[in-house]
Amino acid sequence: MPSLDAVAARLLPDREPTWTDVAVAVLALVWLPVQILQTSPPWGWVGVGFASVWLALGPLARSDLGHRIDARSARVGVAGRVVAIAAVAVVLWTGVATVEAARDPLLGLSVGVFAAVPPFVCLHVAVAGRPERWTAA
Repeated sequence: MPSLDAVAARLLPDREPTWTDVAVAVLALVWLPVQILQTSPPWGWVGVGFASVWLALGPLARSDLGHRIDARSARVGVAGRVVAIAAVAVVLWTGVATVEAARDPLLGLSVGVFAAVPPFVCLHVAVAGRPERWTAA
């Protein structure tokens, strides 16, 4: 049976958690019940979104591709990342509003993505320990 440290080495980022991580997890916990009650998302797509986040934040982030994405992300800075996230959000919201066939998959994926964040952050915090060394961003 692998130790918690061995599992963490494969699943978690190789950095300390941040207060921003915790804030995003709290926001996801606030947003999720409202979204689930309002939309009744398709649970199959929720599962796909959930699994995708765990793969992207863990093993994919530790791969060569993940390191290249991190390097590019660092070059564009915070403003570039905010613009990219906003652009993706606008495209997704437009797709949900205008393309009926895209509505269920996109809603399910978004709920799955947000549902994956709190347990991922909780595990990361549990493995990292107390927050004294954590950074703000």
